[in-house]
Amino acid sequence: MLGVGMDVVLSVSSSSVALLKDGTAVGADRDLGEADVTLLEGLSARYATVRELGAAQASIANVQLLEIGRELYGWLDGRQGWLGDLRRVLLPPFLFEIRAPLVPDRAVLAVLRAPWEVLANDRGFLAADSDLGYAPFRRLGEPVAPAKRPQLPAFRLGIAAMASAPRGQRELDYEAEESAIQNAAGSGVDLVVEESGDPAQLGERLSQINAKHHPTVLHLSCHGDDDWRPSKEAPRRPVLMMEDATGNERPTNAQDLIAAIKPYRPHLLFVSACLTASAAPGSEGSAQSMVEMLVRHVPAVLGWDGSVADVAATAFAQVLYGGLARKMTVAEAVAAARQALLNGIAPAWEGGAGTRDATTVDPIAVLLNAPGIQKANWHLARVWLGPEGGGPVVGGTARRSLLPPSHVFKQILVSKGDDQLVVPDPALFVGRRREIQASLKVLVGDDHVGVLLHGMGRLGKTSLAARLASRRPDLKLAVVYGRYLPQDILAALAEALATCEQARSLLDTNRDAVRNNAEALETTLIKLLSGPCAQSDVEQQPVLLLIDDLERILEADPQGGRHRVRAAERPTLRAVLRAFARSGTRSRLVLTSRFPFTLVDGDVELTATLAEIQVPPFSDGAGDKLRRRQVAVARREVPDLTDAVLAGRRELLWRAQAVARGNPGLQDLLGARLVLRPSVPVERVEAVLAEMEVWLWGGTRPQDETVRATLENMAVEALLDLAGGAERALLRAMLLFQLPVPETGIRHLADQIGGSTARLRDLGLLDRFEDLVDPQVPALAANRLVADRLTPPSAAEQAGLAKLVVEDLFAAWGGADGRLSRPYAVNIELTRLGLLAEDGAVVDACVLNAVWGLKSSEPRAAGELGDAAIVLLEREGRTVPFRLLAWTAAALQTSGNGAAAAEVLARGGSRLAEIGPEDETSDFGHYLIQLGDLQMTKGDLDGARATFERGCALAKRLGEETNWAIARGRIADILKARGDLDAALKIRQEEELPVYERLGDERLRAVTMGDIADILQARGDLDGALKIRQEEQLPVYEHLGDVRARAVTMGKIADILKARGDLDGALKILQEEELPVYERLDDSDGIAAVRFNCAQILLAKEGLTEGNAQAIIDDLAESFSRLQKSGRADALVAVGGLFGQVLAAVGQFDEAIAVLDVAVAAADKLGRAKQVAQIRALQDQIRQRKADGVGSEDTPSPHQAPGA
Repeated sequence: MLGVGMDVVLSVSSSSVALLKDGTAVGADRDLGEADVTLLEGLSARYATVRELGAAQASIANVQLLEIGRELYGWLDGRQGWLGDLRRVLLPPFLFEIRAPLVPDRAVLAVLRAPWEVLANDRGFLAADSDLGYAPFRRLGEPVAPAKRPQLPAFRLGIAAMASAPRGQRELDYEAEESAIQNAAGSGVDLVVEESGDPAQLGERLSQINAKHHPTVLHLSCHGDDDWRPSKEAPRRPVLMMEDATGNERPTNAQDLIAAIKPYRPHLLFVSACLTASAAPGSEGSAQSMVEMLVRHVPAVLGWDGSVADVAATAFAQVLYGGLARKMTVAEAVAAARQALLNGIAPAWEGGAGTRDATTVDPIAVLLNAPGIQKANWHLARVWLGPEGGGPVVGGTARRSLLPPSHVFKQILVSKGDDQLVVPDPALFVGRRREIQASLKVLVGDDHVGVLLHGMGRLGKTSLAARLASRRPDLKLAVVYGRYLPQDILAALAEALATCEQARSLLDTNRDAVRNNAEALETTLIKLLSGPCAQSDVEQQPVLLLIDDLERILEADPQGGRHRVRAAERPTLRAVLRAFARSGTRSRLVLTSRFPFTLVDGDVELTATLAEIQVPPFSDGAGDKLRRRQVAVARREVPDLTDAVLAGRRELLWRAQAVARGNPGLQDLLGARLVLRPSVPVERVEAVLAEMEVWLWGGTRPQDETVRATLENMAVEALLDLAGGAERALLRAMLLFQLPVPETGIRHLADQIGGSTARLRDLGLLDRFEDLVDPQVPALAANRLVADRLTPPSAAEQAGLAKLVVEDLFAAWGGADGRLSRPYAVNIELTRLGLLAEDGAVVDACVLNAVWGLKSSEPRAAGELGDAAIVLLEREGRTVPFRLLAWTAAALQTSGNGAAAAEVLARGGSRLAEIGPEDETSDFGHYLIQLGDLQMTKGDLDGARATFERGCALAKRLGEETNWAIARGRIADILKARGDLDAALKIRQEEELPVYERLGDERLRAVTMGDIADILQARGDLDGALKIRQEEQLPVYEHLGDVRARAVTMGKIADILKARGDLDGALKILQEEELPVYERLDDSDGIAAVRFNCAQILLAKEGLTEGNAQAIIDDLAESFSRLQKSGRADALVAVGGLFGQVLAAVGQFDEAIAVLDVAVAAADKLGRAKQVAQIRALQDQIRQRKADGVGSEDTPSPHQAPGA
């Protein structure tokens, strides 16, 4: 018996099932036949589809989940009425165990994998009944007696946690999850955090913990993949996307994970990653999920059967660990957390709204919708037990550590006294992963005595130091701040080591001798560090000495060298560094300073004993997480911050982050202390932000006293003065680059201009990042707070500078051989610089990947870049690849510049007559596809079909099945356009789809299924179209992590709902599912399309009314503005036409005519004479209404764009 209540066991074998209540059979056993297996597998397949529906479709999902749960209930009840008998005697908690042999076959797996969490009767989900306490779990093997299970230590809940965030993966909000764990059951949790993300280093860290103090729970956060394989030939298997020793991706399977952490064996392993409890799709019982593999090695495993939202995973963790801390069993604690999500009572934590593989970054939308997001994920958690699993994971109440998790933060606050506001609440700590990892490696290694964290003011150096101290609880923290004389060092150490008798005695004995005596300080420190603070054992206690804000005692070198320690404090700091270097201690130093410095002892540079770690500005992702955290904390702490107030300040919060330019201190000041304070009027916030924007461009400081004082303290202007003329010139030249660049790639630039990149780094004017090509190489970029204050190089100067750097940079980034391994962003930058320098060799090597990388997200930029490259390559007599012509034309066409696209394709058309069989390559096939697309756009369907037929023949001759299928798909498009839906559908289903299925191309198969759905929708088969969108497309895009494709598909679902008349459902999807994704991706065209669709739905719902007019105008204005910037002529005609009508309908006649002028110009550019005439006629009507004095109440309500 697992708990006080009723244990019900569904015992499963290959041929039968039996139901037991408290060990006694409920009726006779039942056969488990093929019909049962088929039914259960069908329910699991339906569940797998429904679970991918987002929060906006939660009501639809819950209806379908209820159907699945009731069918499962009916199967379990059976003809024997098992559950009917049980219901009369059930006592809470209802612990429902599905027990199976250690090696289950297909039939057993069908039972195990059925979605028991959604079991439902006529009253609803069993999980929703708080009185029942329904707690389902699965077990492999017969349970051993409690007395024979691993003994629990007599400590309170202990958790070891590690998040993995390998380069190239979207970073999870693991800091929010850590905060949730710490908040579980107050502070009654002992938490050990491993920062490396590497399973090997996790195992090493766990091995260093006394076995008696081992945490009983291991919590892993990362991305997961249930269907991963290193190559097309390799078998598929579930993995966790963890990190290697350098921070790169390390796909880790179950066996590798267990081997890495041995001999440590947690009582509960929580793999908080998507799909960890899901078997690979289509595996038919042959493949195992990650948790199924892990539970053979540990007593209990918890995972997610699907893609879980960050905000749900975080809230679930807090409720789960709160329950475990109170000695609930694993199954009961999971049930409590599941019920909290389902009933909308879980804490609204600040994780993202998207899944662990795709997230939105709008914190206000996330928190306002948190209950809905949590409800959409309530059923995903799965508990699997082995023979030894089942009981609590807490055996007592003793603490492993006598210090609470926040003690480091509080200690630093006390030390900083009146200046403590510069150290933010630890709940707001985000980012800095690579800096933490690098620093911790130094602190455990033998090459340096400590680290020097340096960088511009307000970058969070002290917060980072506090984080490092919290990660090394084996070191006693001593903090020196504000006063840096010998007695101050000793006093800080004495306070920290008050409980260490030997250390206290030594410090007390030498207190008077050390006063103002650096030599005595050094002698005392050596005795201390080589004696009672040498290493960790029963009688010794190593120390972490934090000397904070050292810039207070530094002075600039008049000769332009590194800063120097002020004469009064120089002996003290020299004594500290010498003592640590000479004592062979495990104690360590952490210094923070705005500037690195020099401190020479004879001919020895003492600072060489420190590893210098430059703290860069926040990435956009870290800034987004900080913004989410600010909103969450403000909602808890500011009573007046209502939902309405919060929604009204949403755009201001985005603006504050942008103005901060990656400086977390500024973002905290502007966001948390201004925007999110209702007591500060919106007008004042807007004024401060406007003044900040003026200051960024070289103007005066804002009038707000707090902001002004902060900027004065940061002293950006003074830093520029310190740089000197040559360094300022070099810094200005660095504005040429749009990416951080490796120093080896700009050496000629520095040689030509003069100045020192090292000097600019020391001053914090050049920031150091990881290089995008080789993360082990440092890359440099101008600080964003400084960049806008400098005059950017002119076009002529940029061309000259590009000539100086492009060859070196091209070589540093891999040269011609590295074009396929370089990130798209690097190829884009090299192409841009190559065009400026008129270097055809560089452009030729990089432009194809550059255009490909841009054409989906920024088609206008891709088209312009490709067009410029084509001109340069032709001018230099180089052969322009047909693929470049095709992709450039596609980008131009997508961005609405059809005339330019035609011109690009015409360049290839002039070569068609010269094309011989040897020239008809795959590149030429791409060109034919694009040429046919252009012909279709112009209405030449016969010409397009002939071009596609030629493309089919070429692809068939070359043996390129994918290109053949794509060309056949284009022919299907032509047939659909002509109304021959049956022929189009036949091509899609019988010719195109089988190719992608045979090749295993999930993405193209999903795209083709979407094309089939389009045909079904055109036929009026809305149910069939919806089924494809939900069951064939969404799961694939979720699995692939393609957030944009998923958003587009959700938009298509909204179209279906709109066609059905469910306008509210369609609007909810557009606003909550599609729009946030485009905002995160900064997809301006996507945002424009969604806002236009929202306006159309509002008009369709109610017409234009006083209540909705402003919302419709806002949507159309945003859409119109974005399309004007992107130049999308086709979309401008539609949006501008409708926007003009709406403006006229509310009496804004002049504005309406101006908008319609833009629409006319766009229609004229596209050669649409009919629409031009319609829009001009509409303008004439508006002018007449204005002249007649017709008011808005007499103006017809608009419904669609002219000619739509």
